[in-house]
This record gives sequence, C-alpha cells and structure tokens, in this order.
Amino acid sequence: MIALPQHGGCLCGEIRYRVSDAGLTLYACHCTDCQRQSGSAFSLSLLMRRSSVSIESGQPAEYSITLPDGRRKSSQHCSLCCTRMFSPSRAPELVIVEAASLDDTSWLRPVAHIWTRSAQPWLQLPDDALQFDQRAKPDDILSFIDLWNEGQPRSSGGG
Repeated sequence: MIALPQHGGCLCGEIRYRVSDAGLTLYACHCTDCQRQSGSAFSLSLLMRRSSVSIESGQPAEYSITLPDGRRKSSQHCSLCCTRMFSPSRAPELVIVEAASLDDTSWLRPVAHIWTRSAQPWLQLPDDALQFDQRAKPDDILSFIDLWNEGQPRSSGGG
C-alpha cells in the first residue's frame, strides 16, 4: 500500500515537497536528452495534477535552454545542488515530478517506456509495459493513465 502523502526533495535538502496522491501515471523516458540530463539510462516521469504537489520548503529555480537543434527544454531544480525535480507538462494544470526525487521510490513501477529506440542495449524492458519507439501521442498517455490506475493500491494516512 502507498502511504499518502509522499514527500520528496533535492539532494542537499534545501527544497522539500509533498505529493498528496499517487499521480496520474508513471513512465520511463529513454531519450538521449533524459539520459544526459539524468546521468543515467532513463528518467522516470510521474505525471501529476499541479494541485497535488506543494512545496514545503525552499524554492526551485527555473531554467530553460535552447538546444542546438532549436528545441527548448525547461525544468525546475535546486539552485544549490542542481537536483532536477519538476518539468512542465503540455497541459498547464499538470506537472511532471522527477520520480527519483521522492523519498520513497519503492512503490514506483513505470507502466510505459518511451523513446525505446534510444534505450541502452543492456537494459531489459518489462514485457508487460507499453513500449514506444519514440514519443507517445496524447491518446497513448490516456492508456498510460488507465494502466497506472489499474495497478496502484492506495491508502490514506501516513504523514
């Protein structure tokens, strides 16, 4: 069972936040941008309603960069330790929480993997997860949400 709310923050502890529900869905992105930005094989994106996320202490800094190919990337991070915690969603009422910044990640299991054409060759993706060679379309995201809701035991309480 997931104890709600869940808490998270940056590496140095300057920024702490709280999420009041389990989110809408969780997916892994294997694009090379996420690999570079996370310093890992992929990033975990927890799509949440903006109203479900509250900053308890500190203030994330916003940054936005134009990549050499003209694309813009934006996110919010700790200005002291540079931990990336939030990224904007195309829908203004939603936000993407960098799931690795949660204190307890044991309950997280992505229901989908996107940009698998860039996935590290040694990584074995689960057979039961949706897989997309590139970006998922908006209708695909709805299926991510359905799968996430099917697999999430919920509990209230916790602190």
